Amino acid sequence: MKLPQLRATALLAGFLLPSASLHAQAQSSARARVAELPVLFVDANGDGTFRARIPGLSLEVHRDGWEVAGERVVRMRIDGGDAIEVRGEDPAATRVNVLRSAEEASRARLAFGRVRAEAVLPGVDLVFGARAGRPEYDLELAAGVDASAVRFHFEGADAVRLTPEGSLVISLGEREVTQCAPESFELTASGERRALRSRFVSFGNGSFGYEVEERAPNSRLLIDPVLVYSQMVGGSNADEATAVAVDADGGTYVAGWVRSADFPGTSEAAKGRDVVVFKFGADSQDLEYVTLVGGSSDEEAADIAVDDAGRATVVGWTRSKDFPTNRGAIQGLRSGGSDGFAFRLAPDGASLEWSTYLGGRADDAAEAVALSDVGTTFLTGTTSSKDFPVTSQAFQTEPAGARDAFVTQIGSEGKVIVYSTLLGGMRDDHGRDVALDGNGNAYVVGKTDSVDFPTTTGALDLRKSDLDGFVTKLSLSGAALSFSTFLGWNGQDEALSIAIDARQEPWVAGWTQADDLPATPDAMQRYGAGHRDGFVVRLSPSGGSLRYATYLGGEGADEVRSVALDAFGSPWFAGFTDSDQFPVTPDAAQESRGGGRDAFLVGIDEATGSLAFGTYLGSGGHEEGRSVATQPFTGAIALAGSAMDVAPDDRGRLGGSKWGPADAMVARFEPILCGRPAAKELLGGPAGVVLAATPPRLGKPFRVSIQAGPPAAPGYVLLGTAGAASSLLEGFAELHLDPTRMRVLYSFVTDADGNWQTETVLPRRSALCGNSVVLQAVVLDRTSGPLSFGALSEGIELTLGD
Repeated sequence: MKLPQLRATALLAGFLLPSASLHAQAQSSARARVAELPVLFVDANGDGTFRARIPGLSLEVHRDGWEVAGERVVRMRIDGGDAIEVRGEDPAATRVNVLRSAEEASRARLAFGRVRAEAVLPGVDLVFGARAGRPEYDLELAAGVDASAVRFHFEGADAVRLTPEGSLVISLGEREVTQCAPESFELTASGERRALRSRFVSFGNGSFGYEVEERAPNSRLLIDPVLVYSQMVGGSNADEATAVAVDADGGTYVAGWVRSADFPGTSEAAKGRDVVVFKFGADSQDLEYVTLVGGSSDEEAADIAVDDAGRATVVGWTRSKDFPTNRGAIQGLRSGGSDGFAFRLAPDGASLEWSTYLGGRADDAAEAVALSDVGTTFLTGTTSSKDFPVTSQAFQTEPAGARDAFVTQIGSEGKVIVYSTLLGGMRDDHGRDVALDGNGNAYVVGKTDSVDFPTTTGALDLRKSDLDGFVTKLSLSGAALSFSTFLGWNGQDEALSIAIDARQEPWVAGWTQADDLPATPDAMQRYGAGHRDGFVVRLSPSGGSLRYATYLGGEGADEVRSVALDAFGSPWFAGFTDSDQFPVTPDAAQESRGGGRDAFLVGIDEATGSLAFGTYLGSGGHEEGRSVATQPFTGAIALAGSAMDVAPDDRGRLGGSKWGPADAMVARFEPILCGRPAAKELLGGPAGVVLAATPPRLGKPFRVSIQAGPPAAPGYVLLGTAGAASSLLEGFAELHLDPTRMRVLYSFVTDADGNWQTETVLPRRSALCGNSVVLQAVVLDRTSGPLSFGALSEGIELTLGD
């Protein structure tokens, strides 16, 4: 199966995307758009003081001016200013949530695009907003109010100076905040707008103001400076995206951690490292919510999963004694140095539906999460605790080594442990990822240094060779191993990610230093190319053989960190590479390595095992892809990771403009539109029942309905190849003589009025683009036997397109 062409979209910048401009070499099939995190003003405390987090700065609007805080705090006070009211304007769709306790969990912060301090002086309003990610403020002066009436001074600045260009520069240690020479306009009663010459002036003794060209007597005045700040790009500290998920509607959820007090989009400074969760809408541009979760110490999110209701479940580790947990939590208190955690957010991100610690007296960390169809939560990770919570009937109830992997299933309400088992041998073992098959069995992958790691008879590999990966399938109860195998060859190896396909065959990805990986004949890469290569294997359902195995890498160091399957069973992989010969395709978003270490995205054709899509994502710094997720209907692919040590000269090559020592990056790749319009044509034929269908647009809802049929009658909507005949069904004989020309698309029973309808979403798949099919409905006559036709509809020819 040929995978669809993709285009790349930067969701976040700073949470940013290196999108190769995506890159000067980007193909037309990989167009990029960049969406910055918005500058949002939040009344965090409900006292009328509005705060915005901007890379390098925290900005507050007060009744008498404004304040910025970075390494230093400086406040601009308007002389004699005291606003009647400070209020938010332009309400944002984004919900801003800070969850530091269960009590706080229900209080979402409203966010606004602008803030108005009304009548800060008589006839003068101060309005704060942002333009292109930069904060700006306007002074709106009523008719008859002279600009010379507005004077201000600065508190906390080392120095303030005027430049020859007319800008006002505020020195804050090694950093500077510049107010560019203002643009000013007179606004007449008739709505006309005319530019006026204006500049900053000094009145001595640290007092400054504005000099504006004379305006018409009855016109209002708008003074519009813009703030510019140096060396303040990205959250100014380290931030990282660790996991990404996509829901059925195309919404993208990102989990990570932030350390920057000025991380954009949040209303409160991080305390140490805090967990952050973002949700973007289906169009990848609208930020629906940003939620900060944490206690007084450090915590990091490791993984995220989303259910059909849009509820995000996040796992990771915390050192906070006051990490927010809810009443009735499985474990309400921290037990050791660091504990794992798991929590589920409400669909709007504004509250914790449940939250719990998970750990013992030593160090523990949850590293991956998977959700079952019945709402239970599966976690895996690593524990050093002798008293890690396990259930009595678990496969392994006692620790075997210094560190063991664990697998824990939590009930749908987050209040009970269904089962919890250790998994390990006499040395160190780490659980890296967990996935579920269609029956609800848990599969775990990771790494082990234990020669006695538990394996099962008939497994692929029963002998440890070095540091090895492992793959384990547990029984439904967690009391036994369905299969368990080492996964390693003659060097060090680690399994990092797993996904289970419809055949219950595990796809496993990781890295290897071995030169004897048993690549299958259909492997996309038969031999290793560097001292560390990524690997991809597909196991049989029993875990006893390899269905597919390939290296993935170039001449340098490469790791595959994450795998996800699309709706057609084809695997997608994210990771990092420092190889110049990493496999890419002609439609890559970025054909060559940006320098340092680059993230990558790769798709493999499930049917042939060949490379279907491959691209670098990077700059001159170090970028890593940590997580990949797929959207079932549209074919969109989302990738999350981190960007570090990006030199100033390279920042322009990346999608974002916000930078700290480390920044999160998130990319979304969407299939190229197929370029063929959807069409519908009636073909004629019998018309005893009316069949209707919407023009079939790929990736969009598709509706089929039956009208004017017999009441409570069973029937079928049949799908066939276009062009063979005007009607699929010309009689009973044809149905039997040529069954290859048709298949049942839907079965139905009409209602009391003889009607029926359904709706689905057509997958955005390039192989479908431009194809034509014919639909025809048949209603059965139950009075004449089970296979007798009671009525036929006209045929409808449909062309699939945009």
